[in-house]
Amino acid sequence: MTELYVAKFGGTSVNYPHKIDEIIRGDPRRKVVVVSAPGKFIDSTEYPYDEKVTDMLIAVAEKRRSNNDQERIQDVINSVGLRYSTLFPDFLDVVDYGLEDLRHRVFSLDICNVDPDGVEYNQYLDNIKAWGEEWCARLYARQFSWEYIDAAELLRVTNNFGDAEPFPRSDEIIREKIGIPKNVNVIPGFYGITDDGYRATLKRGGSDITGAVLASALKADLYENFTDRKGVCAADPRIVDNPETIPIMTYREMYDLAYSGSEILHPDAVEPVRLKNVPIHIRSTFAYPEEGTRICCYRKWDISRPITGIAYRNGFYAINIFQPHMNDTPGIFERVGRVFADRGIPIEHMPTGIDDMTVIFRSNSEKINGLATEISNELYSIRGETPVITDQNKLGCLVISGESMSLPEFRAVPSDVNSTLVSSGIYPEFVIRGSQKRCAIYVIDDADAKKAINLVYDMFFRYRK
Repeated sequence: MTELYVAKFGGTSVNYPHKIDEIIRGDPRRKVVVVSAPGKFIDSTEYPYDEKVTDMLIAVAEKRRSNNDQERIQDVINSVGLRYSTLFPDFLDVVDYGLEDLRHRVFSLDICNVDPDGVEYNQYLDNIKAWGEEWCARLYARQFSWEYIDAAELLRVTNNFGDAEPFPRSDEIIREKIGIPKNVNVIPGFYGITDDGYRATLKRGGSDITGAVLASALKADLYENFTDRKGVCAADPRIVDNPETIPIMTYREMYDLAYSGSEILHPDAVEPVRLKNVPIHIRSTFAYPEEGTRICCYRKWDISRPITGIAYRNGFYAINIFQPHMNDTPGIFERVGRVFADRGIPIEHMPTGIDDMTVIFRSNSEKINGLATEISNELYSIRGETPVITDQNKLGCLVISGESMSLPEFRAVPSDVNSTLVSSGIYPEFVIRGSQKRCAIYVIDDADAKKAINLVYDMFFRYRK
């Protein structure tokens, strides 16, 4: 049976159409292509309006909602058109037709002064955001004589606008529509269609998810994710000077790093391909054919390198709760969790002592207002005692990940890292490990992040050659 590769290209990559064409022609197995909307150029001097198209489209929708200044709206639409006409100068008629479609989406509904958090506006916003990927794919199809398939024909998604998720039944639709492709099919990423017929976008960066869902449904032999980086780095190159590229890692290790701040792959893109055992290959569009990073179910463990990579994510808050006899109070976790659930705040971690607990989470300030008081009232209703509640902000989570840390000989790695941090004057508020022992999380003051990340990188990579 002929092998099939699904190749996804990110926003920076799609700014260079002939580079993508060269890559696709370089391997006949690349028959399914997913594109993002144009992002920033590698060199900002290449283009005078170096802004992500998705951000420009969001600005159009917000201007329409807030002040309806048609002249300013038209200026932004024209700037969007200029981006596409620059990339596809031989198809200006197609660009013009696409801009008419965009104007229709922008002006067909009266959404001035509607609730920006309401369903009506979010439906409207998603319809506009989806335009960027859709017309990028349409133009790629015209430029290179590929077959265009609208994502709305393939992905059935939930109606959580801006945060939609593909339904499992999308798999059968994808297989029926694409089958065994003979020619190159190009598909826009980032959105699908609801059961009510509305375009709905996935999470930001959702083109990664589109590619993963397609690769999973088609049982592809490989999911290639082309980006502007050479692969997955062992640490953030914005923080660590010239970090190593990880040659091979497992799905779980990739998920740990992606969820915890590594921005090279959306974390929700890991699970669909893991379930079907479709390998992922992170590669650079601009350093091709360099190998990059391969992601699979299993790798040989390197006993000299117990961790695979380091990630960091900031913006965390902590609510610390102390109440006598907390440990023998039934339902206390459920009651605290309900307060967060009612406010739509996901709980990230919940370390505990005997009569104290901490809830660690990320959220915006509006959802946090009055949170401590509400928790206090909830716990008072259980025992008739007022708990002591304090809060902390400007926290970050430093994560080390490596499947080999589950081995007995490497169980001490997290404590070694903690000792290194403490000896350098960084005192983690919490050290958290799950039952699988695959990763360790250090909750630290965000001000210490750069120093902490470099200390850990030096410990496992720079000085362990």
